[in-house]
Amino acid sequence: MAPLLLSLQTEGVFVSPLFMSILLLCSMSLFAGTMADRYWLLRAGERENRNDRLGDRLRALLSIGFGQKRLLYEKGAGWMHVGIFIGFLVVSLQTVTLIGRGFDPHFNLPFFDGPVGLVYAVVKDTFALIILLALAYAAFRRLVVKPKRLHLSAEANLILLWIASLIASDLLGDAAALRLDPGNHGHGYAWLSTALSGLFAGSETATVQTWFNYMFWFHNIAVLAFLNFLPFGKHFHVLTALPAVFLRRLTPSAALEKMEFEGMETFGVGKLEDFSWRRFLDMYTCTECGRCNDMCPTDLTGKPLNPRSIIVNERDQAYAMADHLTAVGKLKGAGKTAAATALIEAQERPALIGEVNDEEAIWACTTCGYCQTHCPVMIDHIPNIVDQRRHLVMMEAKVPSVLQGALKGLENNSNPWNVSAAGREDWIGELEVPRMRDNGTAEYLLFVGCAGSFDSRNVEVMQALCVLLNEAGVDYAVLGTEEGCCGDPAYRSGRWPGRAVVVPGSAVAIEVRMLRVRPSAAVWFPVDRIVFLPVARTPNHRQGHVLIDLLKIAQPPVRGG
Repeated sequence: MAPLLLSLQTEGVFVSPLFMSILLLCSMSLFAGTMADRYWLLRAGERENRNDRLGDRLRALLSIGFGQKRLLYEKGAGWMHVGIFIGFLVVSLQTVTLIGRGFDPHFNLPFFDGPVGLVYAVVKDTFALIILLALAYAAFRRLVVKPKRLHLSAEANLILLWIASLIASDLLGDAAALRLDPGNHGHGYAWLSTALSGLFAGSETATVQTWFNYMFWFHNIAVLAFLNFLPFGKHFHVLTALPAVFLRRLTPSAALEKMEFEGMETFGVGKLEDFSWRRFLDMYTCTECGRCNDMCPTDLTGKPLNPRSIIVNERDQAYAMADHLTAVGKLKGAGKTAAATALIEAQERPALIGEVNDEEAIWACTTCGYCQTHCPVMIDHIPNIVDQRRHLVMMEAKVPSVLQGALKGLENNSNPWNVSAAGREDWIGELEVPRMRDNGTAEYLLFVGCAGSFDSRNVEVMQALCVLLNEAGVDYAVLGTEEGCCGDPAYRSGRWPGRAVVVPGSAVAIEVRMLRVRPSAAVWFPVDRIVFLPVARTPNHRQGHVLIDLLKIAQPPVRGG
């Protein structure tokens, strides 16, 4: 069965293997050189292993990358993007075919010269229409609706027009081919192209051939130019998003990387080269969609932090220092660490904290994690920000005055309120709350936390929880005065908490399940705390989950009042 395009007499149709070879050689050489520069720039970052747990990475790639899972919380924009993304994957097969037909007018992909090709013609034309409709909706949102989170950039509008021209040239080229060859098997299957072929009704053959030649070569040149344009703007994510999702961080989103002290002379991130290579990939991959800003509590309340701007500012600075960073990356790649360090130290640059990024913005982040859980390309905003805090705290001894009292309280009394550690049991009052030191063991260790022990509102919650646990007959106990702060406030402020912050008595929890109220403790105990407490290896439960399970199993009567 003849292929759809160019299944016609080649007189009047311009097919030139030489021209296509020159076009491919020039465009792919330029692209390879650009990507090599981007690679060496990325290598300027520190080493980081992202090759573990391949099964989890593949699942994330399928659900978040190809499945576009994180885009669908906003239905209109989400489905628009899904339509463009899947449509591009479908139409890319046609693009490969068109490039091949620059060498041979009868080239086809394997198996596409029979029924498979006809089915593909139906699917391809359907998705071509979906892409055009999605592009129209995208233009309407940008130019008319103008959502607050979007940057109305000329580049974005250019990309929309560019993609539309690729789809239009493909459809019009097919339409001209069908008009030139009425017996082509693609008639009716390529339904949209068949309909468009009516535009050439009554036209002379030479005119249709000219249209075909223009559309054919325009499409091939435009798609190769598009490929070379991508690495120079925010649409670089078209190439880097899927690798970024595959190379995502697999620890809980709120968890932070443990700090290494052995052999280290500097801590945190004070310049771009202190970031890992994965942070540079974040910079490449940011789509500037603004989803990270949507419900960011600091951005909503008018504070200086804008999560998107943190990443974009760093990317702009990286590109401004591209020659230097590329040279550093090549030295690090060759194992010439000393030479790379000397080059880094000699480089004049604006301060990462204070000039590239606003220092107030770095301190404004609450580390709530909204930005990370809604980023469609898995950018890690919080580790980025906290690493810069670590530099401020541990290298420059800069701590906001509002935090100084809390950190002093952690050091002196193992709580940010600086209340005497002896008062950690005062919240219990007259309640019957078992202590681990009295019972020796229990099925659940109730980790109360600093807020549950000292904050009046949280004390009431903790007391109510204990009443419910007692009523349900749960075997639990608290550490009481042996409990210490989980260290999370210090950790997220950029200071690594030592053993003095986390009381050794917590180690009694090794053989029991932990029942915790403070959400951040959920991150500390199973992940972060593993660096110095064996309690990290114990199962961990939210108090709400335990109560729900009890209701399902025992269904205790609910008493009024």
